[in-house]
Amino acid sequence: MQVRNIQNIAPSLTDKSIKIYYEHVMMKPTKIQESQYTYEYPRHWVEYVGGEKAIEIRQVRSIPAGRTILLKNFNVLRYNDETKKQDSFPVAVYVNLDTGDDMKVFNTKLQTVVREQLTAEGHPLPSEVTIAYNFETNSIDFKVISAKKSGFTFNEADVYSNENFKAIAWLDNDDCFKKIFKFCDSKMSIDDLRGMLPSTFTVEGSAGLLTRLSIGGI
Repeated sequence: MQVRNIQNIAPSLTDKSIKIYYEHVMMKPTKIQESQYTYEYPRHWVEYVGGEKAIEIRQVRSIPAGRTILLKNFNVLRYNDETKKQDSFPVAVYVNLDTGDDMKVFNTKLQTVVREQLTAEGHPLPSEVTIAYNFETNSIDFKVISAKKSGFTFNEADVYSNENFKAIAWLDNDDCFKKIFKFCDSKMSIDDLRGMLPSTFTVEGSAGLLTRLSIGGI
């Protein structure tokens, strides 16, 4: 707070000559709603001789809020020639979007996140795994392109996505990902899975392994 140009040390309640200039900075929003951060300046009080007088300054400043897009509890599977089994590697979509970021920035940040998760020995190469926004189809595509038997699986979980992911994918809940888990757990066929997913979902795969997942209508 910055206070300056104060006139009259002890003015009366009717004295209008007092002038207080201040700057109040709030580091945390008091409310986040409809993709906006709202910062509220609290009401300030100053004590005067003979009573108390409120300085009626209460301002609201809203700025567009950034978004964190999150999808988790899924893995990339890659066949291991030595063990003759598929190794599972957890991957997550975790993208922080700042104010003004477009989908090109989204893809750049997402590719960086995926690349960072596929650097350990034995992991699929980043070139084998594609998770990106497709401008032509207005969808987020998950693909595995590999000579080895590879794909995606989803874990059993209560939560797969955050509210921002559900918002861009037009989802009310995570039920669709729970159904994908049942397919990955070999409890249904790919055709059965297609019949249970929203029309915006496109899936390909077999034997509990997804080779493609596309979420449209983004």
